[in-house]
Amino acid sequence: MSTRLIRGRVRGGRVEPIEEVELHEGEEVSLVITEPTPPPGTKETVLAVLRRSPPLTAEESAELRASIAAGRVPARTEGIFDRERK
Repeated sequence: MSTRLIRGRVRGGRVEPIEEVELHEGEEVSLVITEPTPPPGTKETVLAVLRRSPPLTAEESAELRASIAAGRVPARTEGIFDRERK
């Protein structure tokens, strides 16, 4: 079995080769889909990392929740324009 890289685009639910390729009618091929990598810091990137990460244990989950709670800043009820000038 030989391997070739054939780039393609999806149109109408089918993959169409970008370059001309010689394939015989009925020939079986395997496709490996490489999805574009979203830019760093986007929600898509964060979600992709989370999906690939192993699930947290109960202890890790509790530690994460405690860390999040410890880092919370109390909400302020006044804004900078509510303060009296002295």
